[in-house]
Amino acid sequence: MAGLLERLEQREEAARRRVEKLREQAARIAEQLADAEDALNRLVITRATVDEVLAEPEREPAHRRTWVVLVDCDNHQIELIQAEARRRGVPIHLVVDFVHVAEYVWRAAWCFYSSGEPEAERWVGIQLLGILSGRLEETLAEIHQRARTAKLTDEQVHGLTQCTRYLKAKKPFLDYAGALTAGWSIAAGIVEGACRHLIADRMDITGARWGLEDAEAVLTLRADHSNGDFQQY
Repeated sequence: MAGLLERLEQREEAARRRVEKLREQAARIAEQLADAEDALNRLVITRATVDEVLAEPEREPAHRRTWVVLVDCDNHQIELIQAEARRRGVPIHLVVDFVHVAEYVWRAAWCFYSSGEPEAERWVGIQLLGILSGRLEETLAEIHQRARTAKLTDEQVHGLTQCTRYLKAKKPFLDYAGALTAGWSIAAGIVEGACRHLIADRMDITGARWGLEDAEAVLTLRADHSNGDFQQY
């Protein structure tokens, strides 16, 4: 009897370990699924937006204007926009939001300076001004030079590597000197502000509940009014 109980306990323990292992696997799969669904949703939204902008004939049928597209650091987004533009034969100019670049430069700064150190702000300002002026290579050289002489932890080295890889990978879209000369926006703040004014100020009021059709109708009226086209509408 004692031997039987021991064997049952062993089987029970093995079953418990298997259940725990499967639960861990299920948790990892659920996390991966959530990430994949999030990436898919971003791609679907981006593709729909790009398709609407590039395909709508009323916007500019001859494509004589300069088309500037502000993007963040999402590589899938950039690739999709480029692919859709090529497919339609529409020349576009991609510009990475300068705020995203600033975030990476600040990340590098905290690898060289302590938190709250005033010198960090001055250093970041110099690097960002250089990038705005078309001197990206000088900024990269400065980071590499300081990294060689500084005593850095593995975490700090990782932060610097992220910054330099990002700047090198996005270099084709960091021509801020040319963008500013052409009068283009280099940050999405004006777009985000327009979204807040056009959408959030009306749709996000307390107690409001919106269906898709009603929301689109209200936003169309607000857009017409903001653009001065309400009387014509």
